[in-house]
Amino acid sequence: MELSLLRQGVTTMLSGNCGSGPLFADSAAMHPHPWINLHYLAGNCVLRHASGQTDRYAPATPRQRQAMRDLLGESMRLGAMGLSLGLEYEPGATFEEISGLARVVAEFGGFISVHTRFDDDRCVEGIREVIELSRVYGVRVEISHLASMTAFHTDECLEAIDAATGEGLRVTFDSYPYDAFCTNVGSAVFDDGFASRWRGKGPECLEAASGRFRGQWLNWDTFAEMRREEPDGQIIAHIMEQDEVERCVAHPDCMIGSDSYYQGEGAHPRLSGTFPRALRILRRHGYGWNDALKKVTAMPADALQIDAGRIYAGASADIAVFDPDSFTDRATYKEPFMPPMGMKLVIVNGNAVLDNGEISGVPSGELRR
Repeated sequence: MELSLLRQGVTTMLSGNCGSGPLFADSAAMHPHPWINLHYLAGNCVLRHASGQTDRYAPATPRQRQAMRDLLGESMRLGAMGLSLGLEYEPGATFEEISGLARVVAEFGGFISVHTRFDDDRCVEGIREVIELSRVYGVRVEISHLASMTAFHTDECLEAIDAATGEGLRVTFDSYPYDAFCTNVGSAVFDDGFASRWRGKGPECLEAASGRFRGQWLNWDTFAEMRREEPDGQIIAHIMEQDEVERCVAHPDCMIGSDSYYQGEGAHPRLSGTFPRALRILRRHGYGWNDALKKVTAMPADALQIDAGRIYAGASADIAVFDPDSFTDRATYKEPFMPPMGMKLVIVNGNAVLDNGEISGVPSGELRR
């Protein structure tokens, strides 16, 4: 995964989104010699399971909520950037539960990344729920992959976010430039009624990215079989509208994030193509190079409050050099690992690790605390 990002010019990655982040004590062992710089979030799904609540539909008990807060505090002390919430993946996570976690994050000055609770006609309600965390606790809330969670209602959700920032609340958001999302078929995302939530877009809009049906479009029978026998299998859901996605990406406050992950088999093309694809879309929407590049450099660095995203004397030498005329994504849903064209040189912490599109150095990233 790191190499796919590196080939796009990525030098720093924030990991652990959508509630999946490990306890920070475990993160160093996961990537002892990273190619790029890594920051981690602690995920509420992991915290729930570690506290003993393994039923994703059940609320945590008072004792479990306290255990979650203690585990989060430990991760923050060790160096986690903040908390990630995967509210759609753990429907039993109540507002009371996540409020307690938000208080811990506020004490440490961290931030909260959120995969919101609803991806249907209630998505505006889901956006307002997490805006309330910022209002009550003063924490910065980053709404993850907005357009993929707000299909058919993205403009309304952007208006809600604009209103929140107009109040002075610390609410930011990101998106990736594809009209399909990817997640595990056994997750709560695909619970009964998902097709009606997506305006009738059912299994015929779902493409298996792993397992025995990899590369196939599903039907109700194959979907049920995959969900029953391969619950960790990846599904690419083609349910969004490209023009709506592009309006989100082109919003002045939208940062670009890949939301990519890799489980050892298939993948979504966002893993290998997000950043050149997004930059091309931004250019088509009238962005100059400086303003387009801010969305993948200075804006996310400022949001994370890390010293990165700008080149100046004394800064860490994390630099990507590309040919603006040829920098183009080539990854597709059929060939998701195809690297982009046009990336000439990537330097991480002063070491050249990619030269003319080829990995040329040794891992030079760091686990950042």
